[in-house]
Amino acid sequence: MEIRLETINKKRFLPLLLIGDEQEDMIDRYLLSGDLYVGAVSGRDMAVCVVSQTGRDAVEIKNIAVSPSFQRQGYGKKMIQWIEKRYPGRIIQLGTGEVPSTMNFYKACGFSFSHRIPDFFTNHYDHEIKEDGIVLKDMICFQKDSAIREFTDTARWQELLSIWEAAVRDSHHFLSEEDIAFFREKIPTEYLPCLSVFGIENEQKELCGFMAVSDEMIEMLFIHPSVKGKGYGSRLLRLATKVKGLRRVDVNEENPQALAFYQSRGFKVTGRDATDPSGKPFPILHMSLQKK
Repeated sequence: MEIRLETINKKRFLPLLLIGDEQEDMIDRYLLSGDLYVGAVSGRDMAVCVVSQTGRDAVEIKNIAVSPSFQRQGYGKKMIQWIEKRYPGRIIQLGTGEVPSTMNFYKACGFSFSHRIPDFFTNHYDHEIKEDGIVLKDMICFQKDSAIREFTDTARWQELLSIWEAAVRDSHHFLSEEDIAFFREKIPTEYLPCLSVFGIENEQKELCGFMAVSDEMIEMLFIHPSVKGKGYGSRLLRLATKVKGLRRVDVNEENPQALAFYQSRGFKVTGRDATDPSGKPFPILHMSLQKK
């Protein structure tokens, strides 16, 4: 499948667009300002996708559709994969009806549930919308962070270690050089091999930070100091809490930056140890994400 950007006379693709959104005036709301991509097979246009910018780091798929004769052949997934490459380092959002087959498709593409907009279809459409025999009412919103990659091998661990050391020197002023050397040796040999590791990249595909989690909690989250305050930590934290369902983290008491970061995102201190897990005299605060 060949995919191209169309900027002229976008409405000529209305028959395809109406497969994904069956009310023309709703399409008109986003088609002019959005980026329209058209997929073709053997010279025949058979798929469309409209993408709109929704923020500094986010885009939204407003419409994605594949011609019925080409459906269930992997073209929809290929379209989404191409969009991810087209918008590197972005959070990709989309909304759909509460239809199991459609929601399962997006989950299979790596999207996770974000939130629900009650009565979206009943409030915004002038007729009853049905899909797979289901009357649509609420919009179910999903998102995927194209900047985050899971590292299943050790190929980039040296980059992670460099980010860790830069972040620690920026915020862990209570550590001595001997302490830094101690942990630097243990991270790739004892810590990371036992954890699931996720890195986050900027639009230039440069690694900016990483997070390591166990089945029970967030074990590590470090962002390079050169990109602090740009939202990378929050995006990794969302993966941990919203997608992985993790609600616990431990923080060095002498690291007020980390404490403030987690507190501002709903975590509360639930306990304290006088030493860290290695027995060093660095007090640890146990934190838990409070249910709303």
